[in-house]
Amino acid sequence: KNPVQTECGHLFCRECLDPMLKRKRPICPLDQEEINPDSIFPNNACRREILNLEVYCSFMTSGCEWIGPLKNLEVSCQ
Repeated sequence: KNPVQTECGHLFCRECLDPMLKRKRPICPLDQEEINPDSIFPNNACRREILNLEVYCSFMTSGCEWIGPLKNLEVSCQ
């Protein structure tokens, strides 16, 4: 849900990139370029696409029939 872009142009979810950034010398796993933590920025266009993906409720097996955009999932299935 929280895509970020590195200086080398690759996209990662923030939660996946954070452990890499804790290393002494963070390296992009896709092109082996050094990652400058100060050059990472949120990718809002990608975030909008992710939040508009159609998903179903994880409680579907329990009878919930809700299907809709990810951005509405947490609001609809409480």
